Amino acid sequence: MVPESLVEYDVTSPETARAQIAHVVTDMYFAGPVGVQANGHTQVSSPVWIYQFSRVPPTALGTAVQAAYHGGEVVYVFDTMTDGPGTAGAPPHPMATHGDWTEIDRQLSETMISYWTQFAATGNPNRDGLPAWPEFSASTDAYLDLGETVTRGEGLHRAGGRLYNNFELTRRAGF
Repeated sequence: MVPESLVEYDVTSPETARAQIAHVVTDMYFAGPVGVQANGHTQVSSPVWIYQFSRVPPTALGTAVQAAYHGGEVVYVFDTMTDGPGTAGAPPHPMATHGDWTEIDRQLSETMISYWTQFAATGNPNRDGLPAWPEFSASTDAYLDLGETVTRGEGLHRAGGRLYNNFELTRRAGF
């Protein structure tokens, strides 16, 4: 597992290892488990839709990490964006509502609210007026990317998902 991981994450030195830690964490704690769940659901009659939130929120944490992060989409889903800085001296928080929000952020929020509301009402996030959200299948790993624009993609974290599955199989073999 370790040599395969070093190749996948292009780790050739301590510096490149540090740079890839976020990628490893994403694959092992988020993308890998989500892939297992999504693939499991394809074995039953429940359709699955997955997404990646790639918009960097214009909040203190978004500015600090310069990347999208887990929980960053919550402010968009619930439209709790507040213009301006947060409390002075407060540490950056993943679900901070204060930021330098733009029209792109507000439009993304509106789109996400429409998807989530449609899904809650019908069990399918798609409706007229929204970009088509592809149904997940094990062969394509189709997903929706929610970022500066809303786009369809395939193969989300596929290699990292394979590493996660190998890790889990190895771990369970010891029981």
